[in-house]
Amino acid sequence: MNGLDAQEAVLLILGMLLVTFGVRFAPFGLANRERLWGRYQERVDAALEYVPIAVLTAIIVPTVLVRTPGHIDFSADNHHLWAAVLAFAIARLTANLSLTVLGGLGFYFAARQLL
Repeated sequence: MNGLDAQEAVLLILGMLLVTFGVRFAPFGLANRERLWGRYQERVDAALEYVPIAVLTAIIVPTVLVRTPGHIDFSADNHHLWAAVLAFAIARLTANLSLTVLGGLGFYFAARQLL
């Protein structure tokens, strides 16, 4: 077996794209929204409101707390943790996304240089 040539590889990738897209698109794209969820539509909408915060939490928490694999770092020299705490405080107090990002990044880079 010598592997795939370029044309076979492109066809294989396109086939995988169609199958993956079809499986993910079919339940939502082809079904009428009311028929799909029926009387549970309000509950589904309420549950879906939590998806963004759940995804952001799953991305941010490991980045902030895990400095070495298998070790959670709550130490005082964890610059990521302090910047995240400050960004959270700014977000809660001001509800200003730009200020939150600038404050968190500014503190992180300053702490990394100074400490």
